[in-house]
Amino acid sequence: MPPAVKTVRTMLWFQCGLYLLGLMLALVALFALGDAGASPAPAIGLAVVAALTTGLLAFLASRVPGRAPWVFWAVLGVELFVIVDRVVGVATGGGPAGLIGALLAVVVVVKLAGAEGRAWFRPAARAGAAGDGAV
Repeated sequence: MPPAVKTVRTMLWFQCGLYLLGLMLALVALFALGDAGASPAPAIGLAVVAALTTGLLAFLASRVPGRAPWVFWAVLGVELFVIVDRVVGVATGGGPAGLIGALLAVVVVVKLAGAEGRAWFRPAARAGAAGDGAV
């Protein structure tokens, strides 16, 4: 596995951990809001997004070594979602800590879109097919 792809996989697992932490915080907020009599809808929404994103990141991180082309596009799509999610979180008063998550996602996109990342997920390059530029 090339270094850029190892970095992508490591950062996917790290992001999974961060979203898991966010899920735990959302659940704590949910229980605290329930005791205070406030509406739990925002905390429920955050918990659902965090749970789905955590599961998806873990699934994709486990599939990176398989080199399937769909994983490339799925990781790219999830990371673009993470960037939007973090930027919206910061813009709506979530604090500057959300920018760290956005920067991690940007690094994943850059590494994934680089030559090593694209080559790792390209089936023709793996098979050594004629015309793929491999010697």
